[in-house]
Amino acid sequence: MEVIFLDNTTFDVLDFGYVDDDFNIIIDNVVPQASSFKVNKINLNVVVGNYLVIKNSPINYIGIITSIDVEEDKHVTDIKTKDFISILDIQVKMTNYSGNLINHLYNLIRSAYQTNADPLQNMSYLTIETSGYVTGSLTFETDTIATISSVVSTLNKAYSIGVYYELVYSFGAIAGIKLYVRTCTRGLTLKHNTSAITDLVITENNTQGINKITFIPKSDNTTYRNTYNYYLLTDGTVSTSSTNSKRYKTVVGIAKFYGDNDYSSLLTTAKSEMLSSSLDHSITFKYLMQNKIAVLFKDMNVGDFIQFIGPNKTYDTMITKITFKNNLYQPEITLGEYRLSLTEKLKLLSMK
Repeated sequence: MEVIFLDNTTFDVLDFGYVDDDFNIIIDNVVPQASSFKVNKINLNVVVGNYLVIKNSPINYIGIITSIDVEEDKHVTDIKTKDFISILDIQVKMTNYSGNLINHLYNLIRSAYQTNADPLQNMSYLTIETSGYVTGSLTFETDTIATISSVVSTLNKAYSIGVYYELVYSFGAIAGIKLYVRTCTRGLTLKHNTSAITDLVITENNTQGINKITFIPKSDNTTYRNTYNYYLLTDGTVSTSSTNSKRYKTVVGIAKFYGDNDYSSLLTTAKSEMLSSSLDHSITFKYLMQNKIAVLFKDMNVGDFIQFIGPNKTYDTMITKITFKNNLYQPEITLGEYRLSLTEKLKLLSMK
């Protein structure tokens, strides 16, 4: 496959090269991952921070170069990248918000990369498009600094809002990058025995996830003094009704204190907390790109919610990782946030 290198400031084409079957592309919205490419050149006109894209590829991947190692004896250059979506790891000041959360997320990204006071941080080639209207609330402690990606993670779980990207072309040439802030896909069902799926592995941590959260008022609250309960239902939604017929029969609950300023975002917190717990599994399988069931990057993507019908159990879960290793026609898909490797477990622990 042919890879093209782009300047991260001007978006001009800097160089190109070819990669045979020695690459590993990882798209993961749970743990930061490095992708790697062995390019058939040793004199590439690129530096760390430039972009790598795949020409005429069926997959959506833009890599930000993090390391360049020349292997002169093999006449190749080992390029490592991180996913373009990692630009959302930037830290910004957080303020309380109630209203259209899609529009709020759009404004956070726009202020970071389009209207920033630092001209070198602005991306002239970046466009941001929104679709949908989702009402909700976010609250933060005073003088909170956090990453935009942490807000995306919360909104993804609580309101099914995601951020996606794609290359923009003009007359056949790469012209820019477009970010989409929109609601995630829901309602797609995959069965374990479909012809597009092979090498299925299901791993659970064998513990019941949290399905009840009790919010207790802090002693210094002056406006809100009631205790509130939220319940996770078997269809993945959240309810305040203790008698709802879809409640889990075995109750696993936690309690949290809340302040007056937290009241408006209790539902957001409850959804995010309980959905994280319900995703504590790992379902991996090889998936044939050319199929008539659901096309990857068109009908489903990382961050989308699906129902997976396994051999013994049905899971309401999320696509959290897509890996292409040495081919572009049969990636490995991971459902759920449980990670098996020690390295990934340590990364998760450090993030928490």
